Amino acid sequence: MNQTAYAADPVTIAAQKLFRVPYLYPWQRLVIANILDVLRCCETGSAPEPEIEAWAKQIVLLPTGAGKSLCFLLPAVIDRCTAQGTPPRPTIIIYPLLALMADQQRRLSELGIPYALLRGGQTPQEREEALRSIEHGARIIIANPEVLESPRLRKRLCRQRIIHAVIDEAHCAAEWGDTFRPSYLRVADTIRALNIPVVSAFTATASPPVLMRIQEILFNGEAHILHGDTDRPNIRYRVVHACNKTNAVLELTEQYKKPLLVFCRTRARAEHMAHLCAALHGAERVRFYHAGLSKEEKKAAERWFFESTDGIMAATCAYGLGVDKKDIRTVIHLDAPPAPEAYIQEAGRGGRDGSITTAVLVWSPQDTEQAAAADSKQQRVFSEYVSGGTCRRTVLLAAMGETAGVCSGCDVCDGDACSTAADAQRVQRFIRAHQGQYTLTQAAQQAARQLNAERQKNGLIPIWNEPDIKEVIQRLCMERRIAQKKAWYEKELRLYAPSSSEGSSAGAF
Repeated sequence: MNQTAYAADPVTIAAQKLFRVPYLYPWQRLVIANILDVLRCCETGSAPEPEIEAWAKQIVLLPTGAGKSLCFLLPAVIDRCTAQGTPPRPTIIIYPLLALMADQQRRLSELGIPYALLRGGQTPQEREEALRSIEHGARIIIANPEVLESPRLRKRLCRQRIIHAVIDEAHCAAEWGDTFRPSYLRVADTIRALNIPVVSAFTATASPPVLMRIQEILFNGEAHILHGDTDRPNIRYRVVHACNKTNAVLELTEQYKKPLLVFCRTRARAEHMAHLCAALHGAERVRFYHAGLSKEEKKAAERWFFESTDGIMAATCAYGLGVDKKDIRTVIHLDAPPAPEAYIQEAGRGGRDGSITTAVLVWSPQDTEQAAAADSKQQRVFSEYVSGGTCRRTVLLAAMGETAGVCSGCDVCDGDACSTAADAQRVQRFIRAHQGQYTLTQAAQQAARQLNAERQKNGLIPIWNEPDIKEVIQRLCMERRIAQKKAWYEKELRLYAPSSSEGSSAGAF
């Protein structure tokens, strides 16, 4: 399409006018065109061609930051040809989290686009006002799966003749439906009850097993799949090995660009990491986020981070699903998520504006042991990912059933990957420089003192303490890189490090 034709394209004009988006990516144009074709057929009553009819039931996989929301929001509000000039029928968008619904509310309100919100906990007046807004022409309905199970609400919605059902973050249906969100298993029943002819499921990442489960739950096993490229070329993947992962993360927060996300496995670890980062960077620059926070606390944390240009957020996987903060520059994982697709999606929280972003996975010897013993094939993928023998991007995409092209950036391909723990190397060199001089406790005290002195010399705050170094020493002893010995005349074990090829570097950290 030439520049003049592109500028005159009604879809592009609508994107610019309604959503303030200057242009559309090729994948967005394809998805939007396909949805519009089938919506027009449904609204004019014309028989769709077989290839168009296929788009009435589809799963769309586009990477995080590729503009998935626009793919279903723009067809919902754009003017369309309908039978006998009737108003276009509304679209209902089903979200997994209240935070996602609130984020979409915020964006639509900022753009001045009418919508209706349906969620649990609404008063009768709020519910009635939402339904009236649909009757008065709002073409976007925001809902979650649980609220749509109400027979009374279904009866009211049937009158609105909803034309398009969108299931956003559709991987949640597969990952949560069989456990704590059984309403996802009944979404297909809801869609049938509302007689909705067009159904689209959107997600950023889905391995082949997850994709199959999405098809089973939402489409009875049959759906057209549009699989965009999962890869995000602007993300640079790195692995940092460490025995003490907490201090490794603290050092990384000093080295990499902000805004910065630190993903942690548990709520307690997220809070602990936030407190440590606050001591290092200042309390005004750090927050934490997890599902245990109140609604008000979550909103406050989201708002703070959304507006921050140099903040650090320590969070569990509860943060970021669909939240549109575009300028996150670094994503650090203190803990690996349960599967590669989760890692790709969480790393994809960064660089949504297309700028270069670094994704760092911090990995310990304990992580290696747990991954090797894991029952899940997906979890064992991380063993290959961190090994450094293969391009990081290639390993991740292979786990998604995709083939990588030329790597746009990872530490393996860049030639600076390191498969040994830096903190272990430092401590081992310290012990080698002071052979037999210290017991474990003494060595931990002296090494922590020396490491902190080096930091202070560079204008940095001390972070090392005796338990940190003991953790590293004990790991080195387990790996037989340090030995504890005593002479016949001594009462205490002292530490020795076998000589190695490190030679002249033995005395330096």
